[in-house]
Amino acid sequence: MKNDLKIEFNSFCDDDFDEFLEMVFALYKKDAYGEKINIQKIKKTISILSNSSDKGDIYIFKSETYIVGYAITIYYWSNEYGSYILFIDEIYVKPDFRRQGISTQFIDFLININKRKMKAIQLEVTKANRIALNFYQKNGFIINENQSLIKLF
Repeated sequence: MKNDLKIEFNSFCDDDFDEFLEMVFALYKKDAYGEKINIQKIKKTISILSNSSDKGDIYIFKSETYIVGYAITIYYWSNEYGSYILFIDEIYVKPDFRRQGISTQFIDFLININKRKMKAIQLEVTKANRIALNFYQKNGFIINENQSLIKLF
């Protein structure tokens, strides 16, 4: 692995919109399972999370002046765990910046800012994405035996 880049994790701002949009579409092009993404959904996510920080956040990953990735996090209460859970809904690092410790830095950042109010971080990985699955397991995530199901309406 290359030396870890120093990354800042900033809240989304309007100036980030164009590059954020490109990254979201890049993520969905590569990981094209489930619902299709469109600009209306992205704008609604920005609106809801910008106006309700208690629901979640959009983080922009920056190295110096370059945007290198993003993440969308959602907070929810879990009766099972008796605490709030932080769900990483989406995480994306641009291809040229992968394998440089950025996602590990982000996970550490989330733990540091949330450890007093959260019990756990949760995320989903498609079964076909073995690289991501191995990465998260190396970073202390365990496979929950429950399967994620969804009923759309």
